[in-house]
Amino acid sequence: MDKVVRQESVDEIHLGNAVI
Repeated sequence: MDKVVRQESVDEIHLGNAVI
C-alpha cells in the first residue's frame, strides 16, 4: 500500500514539473 501511495506522489510531482 505504501509503495502505491509513493508512486502516486511521484506521478503528481512529474505532472507538476511538466506543467511548469
